[in-house]
Parts: sequence; structure tokens; C-alpha cells
Amino acid sequence: MMDKQTLTKLIKSAVLPGWYHGLRGWTVTGLPNRSEKVLRGIDGSIMATTWNFYLNFWLWIDDELLTPETLSLNKIEHHLDSDHLPILTFELHHKDILMRNTLTVIDGATNGIGLINVDVENLSPTRHKVVLGLVVRPFRVDEKLGTIYHLSYADRILSINDKFHIFAEGNPQFVITSLFEGTELSPKGDDKIPQLLSGALMYNLRMAPGAGKHIKFRFNIDPMDRRSATPLLHRLSIYLPIDKVRTYWRTLLYRTRWHIPAPLPDAIYASLAYILINMANNQLHPGPTFYDYFWYRDAAYIVAALLRYGYADFVKRTLPTFMEGQSPTGEFPPILDNKLRPVKPIKRLKEWDSQGQAIFAIAEYYRFTRDKKILETYYPHIQRGAEYILKQRARRLKERLRNTPYYGLLPPSWSAEDLGSDKWHHYWDNFWCVIGLRDAAFISKILGKQDSHRYETAASELLNSVFNSIQLLIKRKKIKWIPNGPEDLTSSSMARGTSPLLWPGMLVDTSNSLVRESFDYYFKKWIQPYGGAYYHQKHFWPYGLELATCYLILQQPQRAHMILDWYLQHQTVPGTYAWAEVIDDTGRRVAGDAPHAWVAADLLNLLRMMFVMERNDRIVIFAGVKDEWLDQPMVIENLPTYFGQIDAIIYDPATRSIKIRSSIPYERFELTRSDLKLVQ
Repeated sequence: MMDKQTLTKLIKSAVLPGWYHGLRGWTVTGLPNRSEKVLRGIDGSIMATTWNFYLNFWLWIDDELLTPETLSLNKIEHHLDSDHLPILTFELHHKDILMRNTLTVIDGATNGIGLINVDVENLSPTRHKVVLGLVVRPFRVDEKLGTIYHLSYADRILSINDKFHIFAEGNPQFVITSLFEGTELSPKGDDKIPQLLSGALMYNLRMAPGAGKHIKFRFNIDPMDRRSATPLLHRLSIYLPIDKVRTYWRTLLYRTRWHIPAPLPDAIYASLAYILINMANNQLHPGPTFYDYFWYRDAAYIVAALLRYGYADFVKRTLPTFMEGQSPTGEFPPILDNKLRPVKPIKRLKEWDSQGQAIFAIAEYYRFTRDKKILETYYPHIQRGAEYILKQRARRLKERLRNTPYYGLLPPSWSAEDLGSDKWHHYWDNFWCVIGLRDAAFISKILGKQDSHRYETAASELLNSVFNSIQLLIKRKKIKWIPNGPEDLTSSSMARGTSPLLWPGMLVDTSNSLVRESFDYYFKKWIQPYGGAYYHQKHFWPYGLELATCYLILQQPQRAHMILDWYLQHQTVPGTYAWAEVIDDTGRRVAGDAPHAWVAADLLNLLRMMFVMERNDRIVIFAGVKDEWLDQPMVIENLPTYFGQIDAIIYDPATRSIKIRSSIPYERFELTRSDLKLVQ
């Protein structure tokens, strides 16, 4: 075994984390609808979201230090268990030594508990001197400096900051040092930089040819004292092995079954897992770190996805958040904390789209469940929300604004937060409020209320105001497309800002020439030059998947596939179907949280609609399938729709025929591809 002085020096020799070297991004594991989440960085680092430090595994192979933080992406690999379950595996391979560590979270009765299984294998015919180090460092996976002010090790428990504890099998050597100081620190950390301790548990593995070593670690996620953590972590392995975790997730994720070409099923199941893990306390959250709040905007798209894959029960749990976050004025504040309070500083800014998104979520839930009681329960909220839209629009119905592109629009707002100034009018807001008023009319009609006609008329008038505004700009500014809004005629925000008109709104006929020409312009300007990526605000945004859905609705599946293919090939953490909100041209994170649940929802909605899409009163089948997919059999099972459940869709490549098993009337189904046929 190395002497302690050498070990201390080695621990200090790779100071900077992987994200400093360009390995920017992370994925997540955890439990559905629970607060306990654990991040995995691209460099293999591990951090529970409650921690202010991370751990990683280093190797010394024949005295050569190998740190994942400093390796290039082509020397490491990430995998999901069965290619889609949220059991995260990280591998590195050097000198015929393979190190693999697998991370997951289990329910420890009262707390979520993290499990790490580490395997080290000598694949060579010669003996190697190998040392494995579990290294704890004062950095965070989410690209921040952390804090370690106390480290201790006893009774197989490594304690960090007195609150977090790691059970380690075997008899490792414990080493502690400061991150930057040249001298070793005492366990109390009473040196010049007491907040920046680093430590390690070192295992001398003595690897014979073909030998393998297996070491297990367990850790608490929520803070607890050492006295409570020690017995919990010591006894844990008795009652929940990792195979039960697999069974649990398979049962949860396979509500609908997708026997379609790879890697699409894996992308579907992984995306569902990320959405459910990011969900906490019955709130749909778009991310596990920076975005661990409730956004009406993100949640609306997530609701649409969950309902299409059979998770109406999860959606029902979230509906109180949608409605009870409403203020007495009728406003749905755009972002809420876990106590349903508006989040600062957002509460001083307005984002009108949340008004429509809240109403849409309730209506969409009803369309899939026919749960009229929910509508009755929340109709007062829906009514107040619709009236609030009308009140805000009235501010722009002044005579002084007539014959301007602002007349009849919603007032300026921060809108979707990436579309431009909060001093601007954004068509995005207006399209979403049209959706909200339309759905308020729909709900009112279902309940036999007198508001139905008024809300329907208001939706039509608002949409007309938007198109009148656009026509004025076309005439006066000589543009030929739908812009972001009257103040912004040229930015990439126009593409994203117009998308609700088609998805999820489907507010216009797809033959509308202005709409088709606009989306043609967006594609040629902001997507095609980048190989299918959506270039927006000087970076690439996975919200391009929303635009792919719009192109699918416009019956342009080739464009949809160009976008889909680019994002599948540029995952933020390759092999995990995880994307950050903003990425570079390699897929690495630039900004925002990861894995972003809204992006996961966009992927789910797009793939679902490629195979099954509700349009007006019909169910369109296989509108977006690639020609090469048709060379193999396909089966989709247990799929909910607006009109009831499809028990199975069975495609036979030999006859190029599609058979549907469902109680839904056969006449409801539509096939737009002339090279396929539906058979009864």
C-alpha cells in the first residue's frame, strides 16, 4: 500500500473537476415524486442534491493516477440499466483495467438511500498493482464550489460535515487533506482553509490476471446525525437488493409498451423516469437543481406527455398545485415554490402564458379521463383564470392603440423567459391564452355553464388580434413570416414563440399559407444550417423537439426526423437520454438544469405523435414513422387517447398492414400514408 504522504499528494494532484475541463452536464437518479435525488456528472462524480460536495472513484494502476475528471469523453462511458432504467453505470478502461460503478436510489423506509456498487476487473494476462480510491471533494456536480469542513471515518462509516455518511465495505485506509494547502489537516479541519477539506478511502486491490473485485457503498441523502445513520446504513443490504429496484422501475415505466425500432423505446422509458424523478411533493419540476420549482409552463408540456403514456394518476396528484397556486386576482403566478408561493424575483415580473397553461392542464386531463368531478371542483379557478386573461387583454383594447400592432394583444411580459425583453409583446403569450380561453369554453360547455360562448368568442377575438397584428407588420415592415412579436421581427425567438399555435394548440388549419411559410422560414434560418439543431440565443436548445412536433403536424415528417436525429446524437450525458436546457454543438451543457423534464416531455410528445396523433375528431396512425422503421415488426400496447384506450397496434412488415385492437370505433382511425393499410 502507498504511504500516507504519497496518497495525500496524489489526492491533491487533480484539483479541478470535470466540468472545468469541458465535461459539463449531469443526469439524475432517485425515486418518483420524492425529494431525494442524486446527480451523476459526465466525469462520473456523484452528488445528492442535499450535499455540498461530491464523491468520485479514482484508480492508481501501477502507481499511475487515473482520474475521471481529467479524462476525455472517449475514454469513459455511461449506461442506463437495460439501456433505459434510472440505474446509472459509469465505466472507464485503462491498461486492461476496467472500473465500473453503478448508482441508484432505494427507499430506506423513512429516507431515500443511495447505493453504489463498484467493480474493478483485470482483463489482462499480467498482474497489476491497483488502488481504488473513493475520493470526497469540495466541489459540486452542478458546477459550483462546495464545502467540506469536517471529515471522519470509523466503524466503516465516512462522515462528511456531520450530516452525510457513506458506509464502505472492507477495510480501506482513510486519508484527509486540504484541497489547496500543502500540509495534511487534522480531521477537525482546523487549518487555514477549513471549508475545503478533501478525503479518500483507499483500497489496495492486488489484481491477479483475470481477477475481479466488488465493493459496495451506501449513503444517506437527507441530513441525519451519525448515531442515526450508522445502524441504518449497516443493516440496509439485508432487505433491498438492486434487482428489486429493477423490478420496481420496470413495473412503473412499462404502462405503455413500445416494441419499435431502437433506440426509441429506451428514449421513451428513460424520459418518463426523469420526469417522475424530478417530480417532488406532487409538483412537476423541470429539473433537480436550479429548476427544482414548479413552472406552469414546463408542467403543461409534462402533463401532456404523462397523459399520453398512461400516467393520469400522477397528473391528478399535480392538479391541486396548478389550481391552488392561483392568486385571489385570478392570476396563475408563473413559478411557485413547494409551499405554492410565487418565486422571487419572478413574482415582480409577469408571464401571461401561465394563465393558458393552467387551464389547458385541467382540460387535457379531462380529455384523457372524462373525470367530470375534477372540472366541477376546479371550475371556479378556471373561471377566475379566464376572466384574468380578459382583464389583461382589455388593457390593450384602447382606442389609442387601434391600427397599431399592439391592439387587442396581451400586455408586455417576460413571457417564456428566453424570448426577449419583458417590455415586449410576445405572441407566445397570446397563443397560450387563446388555448386557455378555448379550453375554458370547452370545460364550461361540458359543465353546462353559461360562460361557454363568451370564452369561445374571446378566444377567437384574441387569435384574430394576433393575426391582425402580424398582417400590419407584414405590410409595414415588409416581412413574410410570423415574428416573435411587434418589437422583435428577426430573432430566433420567432420559431419557439410561434410553436404553441400548432403544438399543443392546433389553433389553425395546417393549410394556412402564412403559417406554412413561416415555419418554412424558421427551418431554413434556425434549424437546417445546424444539421437539425435549433439555434437560439447563440446556443442550441433541445426545445427544437417542440418544433419537430410542429413540423409533424404540418405533415413534414422529414424535418421532424432531422431534428430528432440531431438531439439523439447529441445527448448531454451520452448514453442516458439526458439533455440540459441549453447545450453546445457537442451536446454538453451551457446553461439550465439537467436532465430537463420539459425536454423529456417534448421528446415523449414527439415520439407518441409520430405513431399516434389526435387531430380534430380522428386518431392519425403512423404519421411520422421513418421508411426504414417499416422493415421490422412493431407493436404498441396499452395506449390512452382522447377517445379511449388502444389495446394494441400491430404492424406487419410483410403485408405493410396495421391492425388495431381497441373498443374505439374503427372509423375513428385515419392513415395518411398511402403505402400502408389498416386492417380490421
